[in-house]
Amino acid sequence: MIMTPKLNVADATVYAEELSNFLGTQSELMRGEEVIRRAHARVTAQKPDLAFQPVALTVNVLPKTTIFVLRAIGDNPQYAQAFLQACMDEFVLLKKEMKTGLSDTMVASLMEEMLRKEKELAKCDEELVAFQSTNKMVITQETGNNAAT
Repeated sequence: MIMTPKLNVADATVYAEELSNFLGTQSELMRGEEVIRRAHARVTAQKPDLAFQPVALTVNVLPKTTIFVLRAIGDNPQYAQAFLQACMDEFVLLKKEMKTGLSDTMVASLMEEMLRKEKELAKCDEELVAFQSTNKMVITQETGNNAAT
């Protein structure tokens, strides 16, 4: 399974650190409880003829790459193969769900900020109108005083 990090970092040392974090995070997600649970459920739903089997999943990263090597070992080879495919499918699905959740959170945050800025803008508009009306009076009075002299 190949994962490509989408990083936009100018400094190469920062990029290397981010890549290391990325690979570790992805590896942990792949073998995490959520992916494992969902993979077993997927196999059960898609292949009801295969009885549940415990499967040992290992995830390794090929050195100097973003290629993940996943291995599933179990007593039933058909179940292990179906489970491995289900793990990859569920991992990709989980990543999409996480992205969507992040996008939703970001949109909500931006909407809150926009509402705050709209309130600030309305307040500034009110202050501007008040300032202009006060200064028109002063200008009118000064014009009247100048005309009287």
